[in-house]
Amino acid sequence: MLNPHIILKLLTLILLVQALAHIAKRLLSTKKALILSAIASGFVSSTATIANLGMEVRAGRADAHSNAGAALLSCISTLILLLIIVAGVSFSWLKILIFPSLIAIFILMLCALWLLRKAEPVESIELDDSRMFSLKEAAIIAGALTLIQAGVYGLNLLLGDAGLIAGTLFASLFEIHAAVAAVVIQGEPANHILLYAIILGLAAHALAKSVNAAITGGWKFARAFAPIQILHMLVLVAILWWMVQR
Repeated sequence: MLNPHIILKLLTLILLVQALAHIAKRLLSTKKALILSAIASGFVSSTATIANLGMEVRAGRADAHSNAGAALLSCISTLILLLIIVAGVSFSWLKILIFPSLIAIFILMLCALWLLRKAEPVESIELDDSRMFSLKEAAIIAGALTLIQAGVYGLNLLLGDAGLIAGTLFASLFEIHAAVAAVVIQGEPANHILLYAIILGLAAHALAKSVNAAITGGWKFARAFAPIQILHMLVLVAILWWMVQR
């Protein structure tokens, strides 16, 4: 579980994502700020991005539908980062997860752009003089991922399959990437207990984000965000289940 090679790969992947997000923001900063900031922020924390967008709506500084669309875009970053992390841990799981994840990304993109259709374009954005990547932040994220993975693995050793599922569910409420990584590192997709753990973890994460939207942004924001958030995850889980069962 505490494999230095895997930890180093996670650290490298996180640094790469930070650099790509920074370059994209610099090159495309004259486009819609809401879209760009949501996607870039989603690679850091989609949950925090949703909370921030929701608070803007609650404070009356933003339109609920536009911010809900941006929040859904941050969930695209979650799935992309999830695939990147799984690729660094288990290629066999990547082959299973990539197709349903791409379908879910397409649903999110289509619905997000529909919600953002009336968003006003921003002609100019003030960019912070930020670094391309932060080794400290990447190390903290990689360390947190590893600790959560170790915790889930420890529960599995202590309580068996029930501990694995309980640990994955709990971890998924906060950090889906570490929760999934902790599961896929333990075996192949043919192991149904691991599959159940991933499905329950993904579902719990989607519900947690929906509750987050309702608490921070109110009913109107949640009504625009939550149905699509739950729909894309249901589709992902259904396709994943079908692929493994056939």
